[in-house]
Amino acid sequence: MRKILIAAFVILAATLSGVAADAGPPDKELVYPGIDFPDFNNGFVIFLNTTREAVCTDEQIRAEFAFLEWIESGAADEFFAYLDANNGDPTGYLGEFPPPEPPRPEGIVAFRRQSKETGKGAIVESVKGSNVPTELWRQDENPPGVGPCTDTLGQTDAFATGTSMARSNDNNLFDAPGRNTSFGNSMKASLTDAAGNNLVYQARFHLNFRCNAPEFGPPACLIETNTIR
Repeated sequence: MRKILIAAFVILAATLSGVAADAGPPDKELVYPGIDFPDFNNGFVIFLNTTREAVCTDEQIRAEFAFLEWIESGAADEFFAYLDANNGDPTGYLGEFPPPEPPRPEGIVAFRRQSKETGKGAIVESVKGSNVPTELWRQDENPPGVGPCTDTLGQTDAFATGTSMARSNDNNLFDAPGRNTSFGNSMKASLTDAAGNNLVYQARFHLNFRCNAPEFGPPACLIETNTIR
């Protein structure tokens, strides 16, 4: 089945070199994101600055099952064909998916977000967090890939827990003309599993549009890695 990655924290540290002349001082604020994303290569789901318990409400689980049923019915193929025909996103195709964000758990931390407009009108943004609470959950065998809760439905405890350093960068947030876009995210987590073993989990995602994508397969300039040791 086609894996559909929903609400993923896709990861990387990008280099923001060659920024045009300043158009004013940067805007700075504290934000409190809660992020989850799958790692199908290693068989994990990562919960960053949130917990599986907080995310996987009964409503969220029902919504993921509804979405899975929608895909398996074949209606998804018609929906994506509709999008490919540039007809926009027909509202109400699934009803409650995704459901409203659940209440945030205790212990979350603030990320520092900074955005700055260049002399050519592009918005450069960076978001950074440290000591971010992190849970690593094993995926079930043959996870459906429609959301973090159904991917881990058979698990009762986190595989490992700890904290992370995490960041994201985008050198052209709203795709202003005249500037190539590069964006991505990265994280490095120090974790301890149930047996007391120390683990390091790293994830990175980077995409630079200053490249030629092949007709089939990912572009050569896509970097996407997930490792655990």
